[in-house]
Amino acid sequence: MIAIDIFCNEFDVGDDNKDRLHRTYAAASTLARRGKAPPGPLVYLDAALSVLDLIGACARRRQAQEITAQLVIEGERLEQLIAELFQQQEALRVQARAHQRQQLQALRHRIEREGHEFQITQAHFTSLARQVKRVGEAIARLRRDAPPQDKHLLELEETYYRLFDHQLAVAGHLLGG
Repeated sequence: MIAIDIFCNEFDVGDDNKDRLHRTYAAASTLARRGKAPPGPLVYLDAALSVLDLIGACARRRQAQEITAQLVIEGERLEQLIAELFQQQEALRVQARAHQRQQLQALRHRIEREGHEFQITQAHFTSLARQVKRVGEAIARLRRDAPPQDKHLLELEETYYRLFDHQLAVAGHLLGG
């Protein structure tokens, strides 16, 4: 990629331009010494070299413009791709939330259908405690990927804490407290 110095002025002379300036000065001094005499072949040769330098500079400029145009097109394509990926990610997030809500509703209906009171043995309680722990770990994993004020995740965490409180109350009841 070609870098352009935006602070240069018209009097700055780079390394590429020094040779051209020296040749131009030599040709001008030759013309000044000869006066009105016809120019020699050296002047024509120098003029031809200057024209070739000009053609090369124009070609390099067009090449740089083409590369810049290609990079701009590629950048726009990548921006569009990123926007599409964000839309897909949001759609997947909405779909996952809907799936979680459906599972939660199904679980609630199942609990209501089977009755409100359960006989809990020590083995059942240990199994339920492990499941509650897994739910807590799953919520922690979701929390890492979710935004800080995610409404659905906050509701899920609140429900988890209520479940944990009930688990502690049952443990106290089982221990005779």
